[in-house]
Amino acid sequence: MGLQIGAAATGRPMVASGMRWFLRTRFLHSVVSLILASFAAPYHSLAAEQADILLHRQAPGRTFGLTSDTSYLDDSGNPTGALHADGFTLAAPASVCRMKAWGFYGSSLAQTPEPAPPNETIRVRVYEDLDSLPGAIVYESIVSNPSRMATGFSVATGSGPPEFLYDVPLQGCFLAQAQTTYWIEFAQLGLLESRFRWENSNTAGGYAIQFPIGTPWHVNNNGQMAYELWTPEPCSGALLALGCGCILRQTTWNQTSTNKRVEA
Repeated sequence: MGLQIGAAATGRPMVASGMRWFLRTRFLHSVVSLILASFAAPYHSLAAEQADILLHRQAPGRTFGLTSDTSYLDDSGNPTGALHADGFTLAAPASVCRMKAWGFYGSSLAQTPEPAPPNETIRVRVYEDLDSLPGAIVYESIVSNPSRMATGFSVATGSGPPEFLYDVPLQGCFLAQAQTTYWIEFAQLGLLESRFRWENSNTAGGYAIQFPIGTPWHVNNNGQMAYELWTPEPCSGALLALGCGCILRQTTWNQTSTNKRVEA
């Protein structure tokens, strides 16, 4: 009987310690779950809208636009295509993972603005520089129905078409080297009934033209194109993981310490 009483007396603090460890562990795991629930769902949009780093920007000019479309009907109703590319250089090496661009639709001779198509495919290409013209293709990304948002502005050409801002996540980032000139193309693909026009920027310089498609590129020094290049902010996801890892390590340490006290 004495042995049984001693075992019961010794067991009570062991049960109490185990219960405290269990409650502490459940509490810390609940905190982790709340953090993940709060941040995991909107993480991608936060990274895209708040945490990304702007690498290059040429503001919209809202005075004209250039057809950058592989298949459209010209003002005479004939099918054709045209491409435009703009040169950029970064001061430091960076991964270009998103491109934003401003544009609109239709001919300047149209009496009414052309509506945006319900579906479209956008191609982003990067060319190396060859004698101040686009050379070999070094990167390409094709995205179906990227984000397209009406800005509330109109472009001062033709019937005053509404301006749109396109936000295109690239399928695999392009690693741009420092102090190296590249040419970037933004074009609509294969939609004959729609005529996409890449909007101008009032930034001094020139853009490259290929019209019709397949002919040599040439440069027009009448301003540049309106777009932005972005790279992900490097620490947002890492900080979240680090915070959760610290909580989990603290839980493990508490469990180990409790076990040692019980064994003692």
